[in-house]
Amino acid sequence: MGLDNLIYQRTPVKDDRLTKVLKPLTFGFMTDDSWSFRGKVYDNLFEQITSYSLYNTSEMGIEEMDECVQLLTDFIEENKKVPKAKFNYQYGVTLEEVTALRDVFKLCSKEGWLIIEWW
Repeated sequence: MGLDNLIYQRTPVKDDRLTKVLKPLTFGFMTDDSWSFRGKVYDNLFEQITSYSLYNTSEMGIEEMDECVQLLTDFIEENKKVPKAKFNYQYGVTLEEVTALRDVFKLCSKEGWLIIEWW
């Protein structure tokens, strides 16, 4: 069993901006790639960077999302000189994916969208 994280607003969010920022991420297995990402792939690294788990995203408010955006931005800045590096040995997460994850949280915070974990 794995983890998918859904971007949600009482109904799944269908938005071209969201589809665009999700493109570099591994999409959820039970949904299409325009409103979800495979949280299981990113959770370990996300938690190392932010101290938050993608298994608990439904408990996050705007303040926590903004904190994650800032911490992910700091990580990206610290590592931008090695853009081809892999930051998670199990899944080989790239800086492009970390940037996409940051952009998802940024857009969700701006629009007031929830990120719901589902497994």
